[in-house]
Amino acid sequence: MNRTIKKEMDNAVEDSVFSAGELLVGIDGKIAFHHYAGKSREDTHFDIASLTKPICTATLAAIMI
Repeated sequence: MNRTIKKEMDNAVEDSVFSAGELLVGIDGKIAFHHYAGKSREDTHFDIASLTKPICTATLAAIMI
């Protein structure tokens, strides 16, 4: 499964879905999976706050429709 996730993330970068990304999965306080794709590196960090605007906008648009 880890190879599939890595492959999909790398393909998304190649297809210009996003320029860089990081996926970290933790289970019981331990890192179960961690992968960087694109121009991100180990010292590059992303936060979930960057999702606030599109999620709120999409939700409000759906409510209005």
